[in-house]
Amino acid sequence: MSELKATTVLNIQQMGCYDNTLVYFKSEADKVIAELKDKAIQYKVLDKEHCRDLNTQERFFAKQIAHNKYKRCMVIARWCLTEKVYFHYRYDDWGDKGYDRSYKWKKVVFWSKWARRWLELAEKFKEAK
Repeated sequence: MSELKATTVLNIQQMGCYDNTLVYFKSEADKVIAELKDKAIQYKVLDKEHCRDLNTQERFFAKQIAHNKYKRCMVIARWCLTEKVYFHYRYDDWGDKGYDRSYKWKKVVFWSKWARRWLELAEKFKEAK
């Protein structure tokens, strides 16, 4: 693509103006505009030809994103289950650590609920085989 070349008003003798304003010649600007229009038409044709390739790439990346979301949901669900086990067994084995049984049970129920939610969300992103 050709670039427009700016010319200062001082370089143009016909204008009779003596400041440093940049101007562009109309003939050069029309040539650049015509080139851009031709390229736009070419890109439209190429876009129609390569639409199938783009759709293939989009499907590939959508599949990769869904897989990453699935793995992330599974990791968070595993973390929630770890917290549940932590509250369920640890304090029973080594004493209460200042927590009463109702508090521990609330924590176990809380982490179980969140683990179940994350597992349900992971099922939405699971790949169909």
